[in-house]
Amino acid sequence: MYYGYMIKTSKIQKIETLLDRGDSKYLENGVCVKEDGHSTILAVCDSFSKPYDDKNNPIVLFGELSSGEIVKNIFYRAIEKSHIKDSLLSIVKEADNQIKEFQKRAGFPFRSDSLAGLVFAIAKISQEKIEIIQGGDCIALWKNKNGSIEFTPNIVLAASKFVRKAFSDLLQECNGDRNAARAKFTPILMGERMQGVNQNHKTAYPIMNGQLNIKLCFQKTIDTNNVKTLILFADGLIPFQWLENKTRMKELVKNIEKGGLDYQLQITRKEQLAGKTKKDTARFPESAAVTAYFG
Repeated sequence: MYYGYMIKTSKIQKIETLLDRGDSKYLENGVCVKEDGHSTILAVCDSFSKPYDDKNNPIVLFGELSSGEIVKNIFYRAIEKSHIKDSLLSIVKEADNQIKEFQKRAGFPFRSDSLAGLVFAIAKISQEKIEIIQGGDCIALWKNKNGSIEFTPNIVLAASKFVRKAFSDLLQECNGDRNAARAKFTPILMGERMQGVNQNHKTAYPIMNGQLNIKLCFQKTIDTNNVKTLILFADGLIPFQWLENKTRMKELVKNIEKGGLDYQLQITRKEQLAGKTKKDTARFPESAAVTAYFG
């Protein structure tokens, strides 16, 4: 957990971050905070490796890192190396280009079902405005000073429902054996990615995998003076079904303002432990989040 007091030029009074690996072997969620004296960039991502399972498709490692960890690091390196005058859009495009070069060097087939990638939410905060770009099911949520909340859409919702149900059914079929279920799940996941990732139809969704369809990303600019709290988070922070429920999202803000990001994660973990959440390939998924509190 990290707490910091920020420069007055960005009007942020405090930043809190959370990164929890759950029971994942590879740490493929991430958080980034960058200041340049004039603005602050916050980002979260949820990356994934070239599809693998323990039975038929062994994971490809680079040293001890998964391909998901590599693309996550590339994304954050692009943010860290960005110039003060770089637009948020140019940073996102540069990260995607660098990820493309990595996939080429790795020799991965250049198809959506065979690539590593990530979903993300990134915000650039200046004294006057907050720019947000979101791709996938990392979410940006902000509470306005009048008490209302707004949040970016979960563009991957339909696909997430499909793959979660598919895995849940397989888990039941395999009597709770996650490794056996995952082996059967891999081709289903690959097929879904070929149909949905970076395509040009109404149920398509963006993935930063070297082929990012920026037209599918959500982009918004808001007035810094209107915002009280800004939260960027990967979907592991909250039970999956909360993403469709504005009342639950209001509860999320209250929980974080009351006890911080870790407090919210503990609430989520309790629901996961009790079996109240949608089944995922990990029993306790990774979680990444960052909160900015404004004066």
